[in-house]
Amino acid sequence: YDQSLWLWSKFEKPYSTVTFNLDLTDRFRPIMIPISVLYWFSENERVILIFQAVVLGAAVFPIWLVAKSSLPWILAIVVAFLYLDFIGIGATAVFDFHEMALLPLFLGWLFYFLSRGMWRSYFVTLFLSLSVREHVGFLLATLGFYVFVVFKNLKVALFTSFISLAWSIAAIAVIMPMLGQNYYASFVEKDDTLGQAILSYLKNPLFAVE
Repeated sequence: YDQSLWLWSKFEKPYSTVTFNLDLTDRFRPIMIPISVLYWFSENERVILIFQAVVLGAAVFPIWLVAKSSLPWILAIVVAFLYLDFIGIGATAVFDFHEMALLPLFLGWLFYFLSRGMWRSYFVTLFLSLSVREHVGFLLATLGFYVFVVFKNLKVALFTSFISLAWSIAAIAVIMPMLGQNYYASFVEKDDTLGQAILSYLKNPLFAVE
């Protein structure tokens, strides 16, 4: 991460001598490009660890806003505290930098804008969430079902699912191979194609848990 971010910040080819791939080939994470701006102010890799800790903590604000809209304020504070006290968040904060640490903040604001019907901000945040990692679209595609059931908004539900699925499929099946990815193995079994993997998960949803 340090090497890729440093190269992005210098407008140089983000080629990793660890993975022997371009950054967007190894994992499609365009969010790394704006994050690299941090290296304009410091070339010490600790800057991204501090940034990660701040972003993880900042997610408590949209979570609290969503909670207090339907709960008494004391319960909303409890919900926010439970997020901060969650072992997964603590483990992420003490581990190395990882782009998925950005997702709680984006998802928090995504649900806030969704709850308020602020659709322009909702879709901007949806794209920010998708830019974190190539497979996030498969997760967010299910959000369309939630939007339809809870908010009865078919148009937004369909757009949410379509954009999310299209993003992940295009990233994994088109863009990453164009950049030099020979085989995508993040959640695809050996010798399976992306289509076969998706079909397997649809037939056996418990595979996603395993």
